Amino acid sequence: MRDSNSDFVPTTVSAPVPLSAPPLAPSRRAVIARLCGVAMIAAFFAPRLGVAQTPPPENAGAPAMDALKRALQTLEEARADRFEGHLDKSMVGYSVLVQYAMDLSTKFKDVRFLLKEPQILAAKDATVITVPWERRALQLPKLTPELRTGRASILLHRVGNDWLLAGVAGDNLFKP
Repeated sequence: MRDSNSDFVPTTVSAPVPLSAPPLAPSRRAVIARLCGVAMIAAFFAPRLGVAQTPPPENAGAPAMDALKRALQTLEEARADRFEGHLDKSMVGYSVLVQYAMDLSTKFKDVRFLLKEPQILAAKDATVITVPWERRALQLPKLTPELRTGRASILLHRVGNDWLLAGVAGDNLFKP
């Protein structure tokens, strides 16, 4: 009879190989998209769950839309330093948006934004504006015309009497 351990050859033990990669932290874009999605889902399901709601007035999103238009107007006037006042400083991607605004004002001339048929989901202190947009500009130094289009969901929230941009999901209209 043969000993079963006689064929044993010692080997080095290595760490187990994971079956999948460790989960990565979600990107800024994913976080903002989730926030916008949660706001839209909550507004959609609240009546079905029996949550008492009073319908918002017809122009509930008008102050937020005006704030967005003022923010875009500061970029059209190439005043990137004033654009920061329209952003929530605690938003995800704040420094990226500030850098985009600086790049727009230094790399482009005659920037114009066109917002087409915005869809507004308004609440008391938060509004999501989903809008197809178009941006026309002249790229410096040769003044080459540029046209960019896309669709973005922009989250704004109220702080006191001011509406501040709190997130952008989808195609970023501020990206140069």
